[in-house]
Amino acid sequence: MYDYHFRNLPSAILEKENVPKLIGILRDKGLPSIVREHAAGALGEIGDKRAVKPLIEALKERRLHRGVSVALGRMKAKEAIESLKEIAPRSTAARWALSQLSLGETVEEVMSNLRYGPLRAINKKMKALPDPLRKKVQEEIVRQFQETLSREDIHNPNNRDEDWRLYVTALSTFQHDDAPKLLAETLERAWRQMGPLVGLETEQTCCGCLHNRTLRALKKKP
Repeated sequence: MYDYHFRNLPSAILEKENVPKLIGILRDKGLPSIVREHAAGALGEIGDKRAVKPLIEALKERRLHRGVSVALGRMKAKEAIESLKEIAPRSTAARWALSQLSLGETVEEVMSNLRYGPLRAINKKMKALPDPLRKKVQEEIVRQFQETLSREDIHNPNNRDEDWRLYVTALSTFQHDDAPKLLAETLERAWRQMGPLVGLETEQTCCGCLHNRTLRALKKKP
């Protein structure tokens, strides 16, 4: 979602000549937060480096976290990493921004990156990791997947739907002896719980996405 958050702003606004005025709007605390957020979004789309410092300063205001974080992520502003880490525990936008700036140096950081980035980017991110770290991340993915499958059901409140899709997608990007078994069990579990409704939106979850994603992963690992 955040990738496209501000892309539809009027093209007349997204001009470099507007950067000073947009920075002025961002800094004007007398204006509504939504206006200042959109100014931040415009700055992120323009990508002018003059905006990095004002945007980082604006992260101190909680009401601007979403727009400013998205802007910094879109700009790939690595100078903002430490500031974004401070608010990441309470801001999904900040976590998304961090996923755009760094893959992480620890297994925990990489897993967070994979979780809050788009699923389609997982393969590219996994390939970009150094070999030792990538192997540790792969083992952690398998461990978490096994732990999740050991729980009662897919729709257990403790099991997040996006986690299932993350594990299935990630598992299709590397070789592991347990991959076919884990994927087959996921498919069986999804079908058993949803029956003929698999593939349709229900009150519980859109399990069709998980179902189709698992089928594609199994195709890669027959």
